[in-house]
Amino acid sequence: MEVIPVVLIAHGGGPQVWSQQLEEAAELAAEVAGTWLLRIPGSVVEWAALERPDHLASLTRVGWLAGGWSDPPLGSLPPRLVELGLERERQAFMDAGAEAVAVWLGNDWDPDLPLITETMGLTTLFVSASRFVTPVQGPVTVDRHGTVAVVIPISDDPVTGVSARAADPGVVPEIATRSMPSFSDLVPSGERAHLSTPHVERPHDIDVIHRKMLRMANRLPDKLRPELVEPVLSAIQGANLDGRNGLRAAHTDLLVARRLLDQDRLRRDGWSRIRRRDWDADGFEEIVAETGDFSTVIDAEAGSIIYLDFKPGSWSVFAIANEQESPDSALLRTFEEERPVRITDWAITEIQERRGVASALLNDQDERATVEITLDRNEMRLVYTLDDFPAARLGPEFRLAVDPTSTEMRVDGSEWSSIDETMSSSGHRFRIRDQEHSLLISSDRPLELFIRTTPDGVVLWANWLTAGDGVYPLTLEFTT
Repeated sequence: MEVIPVVLIAHGGGPQVWSQQLEEAAELAAEVAGTWLLRIPGSVVEWAALERPDHLASLTRVGWLAGGWSDPPLGSLPPRLVELGLERERQAFMDAGAEAVAVWLGNDWDPDLPLITETMGLTTLFVSASRFVTPVQGPVTVDRHGTVAVVIPISDDPVTGVSARAADPGVVPEIATRSMPSFSDLVPSGERAHLSTPHVERPHDIDVIHRKMLRMANRLPDKLRPELVEPVLSAIQGANLDGRNGLRAAHTDLLVARRLLDQDRLRRDGWSRIRRRDWDADGFEEIVAETGDFSTVIDAEAGSIIYLDFKPGSWSVFAIANEQESPDSALLRTFEEERPVRITDWAITEIQERRGVASALLNDQDERATVEITLDRNEMRLVYTLDDFPAARLGPEFRLAVDPTSTEMRVDGSEWSSIDETMSSSGHRFRIRDQEHSLLISSDRPLELFIRTTPDGVVLWANWLTAGDGVYPLTLEFTT
């Protein structure tokens, strides 16, 4: 048996904790004669290369373990985003003069991960022993479509595996040393293992957070202004991706990072950008739009707004997420046979940007309805045009992230009333607020607003009883 120390450093601690953890790792390096293993996210490596290069230089005889740019659970991401995260991490390692020798997956096993890591030259994986269908006593091989990976079980048994604990934020990790075989060439010839894929109940919105974080990381400039380096990286890492502090908090942290990046680029009021991109790696183009006030992704094929962020209020407006419901909002919803139906398969006809304004025009698949979406300062406008559309009650549905215990509404200047149960109201102007945010929904046409509460906020269906044609405008005005 060869004794191999393993150190895990988590992304959630922030710069002060990372610095302390790296000092602990350097002390261990001075005490260990042979090779030891270090799992440290690429985001922390990038921070250390800028802020603590002396710590990295002191880490000698170390085998670096890959595992994701910021420790997101790789098994929950689409393959393209796994590749993005690992590639971004590899670049951070290379810039720091390091190279990964294996991948630390922990409990997050997915059968297709070896296919991805193999393309990056990483064929040794550390996986929790609980993922094995039958117990194993050391490194084994796993064959996936002809790709063979060496898998080392992570166990609490001091004889057969490695035990290590990732730190909670603000806590220096336990440095655990356990006896285990070296993982170079110790797999018995012909021995194959079968691993089970865990069924993990994750909120739908966790994938949106991962994608936002990875996309933001891949667009970080080569050099941030010095005074922004630590707050930007801290904000990104503060998006505690395992949801311990709540998904809404993670969205808010990413919004803070986004505003700092806007500041780094010296962006002033009156800028906009809108693109057609396959944002979620599903094979269909989405509308990705950003202005000084808003950041949003609209999925035309699914007929949904994946997310809408209002930057001045650090408000991820549609950040509702729970185990039962998808978090996205519907561009247009109606009823068929007394059942709610979302209109899908929209085609992106046109996108435009001008000073401070981003807009897009979408047609439904039967060319009986169009919606023009415009972001202008602190307003989001949706204008629906119907032509020989079936007569129906229809309109957009928004999943609004507000505090359900303090949310109240005022209609056309009436008195404020609490929103604490399913309700409906009619009018032209609906002001909805909680203790932190305020939204005004308005329309030139008389509007029905159906409201129901959830543990995370309220769901609003703004709708008109249409005759199958005409123009139906709606404005969402956000204030802090």
